[in-house]
Amino acid sequence: MTPTEMEDKLNNLDRRLEAVDQILPTLATKSDVNRLGDELRNELRNEAQSVLAAAKHHTDIRIEDVRDDIRMLAESVTGLITTTGHVQRTLETVVQRLDVHESLLQGLTRRRK
Repeated sequence: MTPTEMEDKLNNLDRRLEAVDQILPTLATKSDVNRLGDELRNELRNEAQSVLAAAKHHTDIRIEDVRDDIRMLAESVTGLITTTGHVQRTLETVVQRLDVHESLLQGLTRRRK
């Protein structure tokens, strides 16, 4: 190799090393990566807790709505049971009176014959 070729190689090597020297400060170190990983985990944990809290709050509201609906339904069913009981007693009374009237009518028709 001639001295000129060796100088060219050394100059080329110097330029490449200068480029590497410029890039090196921008690269993350292992501690940088670990720190960023820890920060990301903490942010994800906080976000997950926030989403979980919001979901729990929404679920609690929906459960309370369902309880209210069940309470109203139970009151309606109770009212229907009461009304059905009144109707049942009224029908029993009507049937008893009809039985009495039927008996009276049968007695009257026997007398006429």
